[in-house]
Amino acid sequence: MDSLHPFDVYISNPALQKAERIMEDAARHGKEALGLLVGDIFQWKGFEYVVVDHFITASNSSTAVSVKFNKLAFAELTQAFSKHFKEKKLIVGWIHSHPSYGCWLSATDVATQNKYFSAPFNIAMVVDPLKKEGGRMQERIFRVEGNAYYEVSFAVIDKK
Repeated sequence: MDSLHPFDVYISNPALQKAERIMEDAARHGKEALGLLVGDIFQWKGFEYVVVDHFITASNSSTAVSVKFNKLAFAELTQAFSKHFKEKKLIVGWIHSHPSYGCWLSATDVATQNKYFSAPFNIAMVVDPLKKEGGRMQERIFRVEGNAYYEVSFAVIDKK
C-alpha cells in the first residue's frame, strides 16, 4: 500500500485568505458570514478529493448566530460565477463562520448541507474568526451523511 495518502480537501491559500477577510470583517460587527467554495473534484488511486480554487459570496443577512443569502444574492452569485469562471468549475461546498463559538455543524447547518449540497463530494467549512490555532483562525471542514457529520482532512496550498 502506498504510504502517501492525500487529503480529502485542498484549498488554495488565496481563496481561503479572501474568505477569512470576509469572515473577520463580519465578526468585527458581531455577525456571521457565508460564501460558496468553487473548484474541482479529482481522483488519485481510487481516492476522490476536492480542490477549492475560489471563494465567492454575495449579500448576506446575518446575526451573531445565523446567516443566509438575502434576496439579491442569487443574482449576484450567478453573475460572479459566469464572469469569473470561463472554464468548467463546480460549487464544491460552502463556508460560514461561527464567531466565538467554534467549528461544528448545527442542526440547521446539517439541514442546509442536505438540502443544497447533497452530492457526496460536497463539503461544509466552518471557521471561527475569533479563535486562533497555529497562527490562523480556527477552521474545520465537514461532510454530512443523513443527520450526522464528520470532519475531513484538508491542506492549504499556494495554488493560484
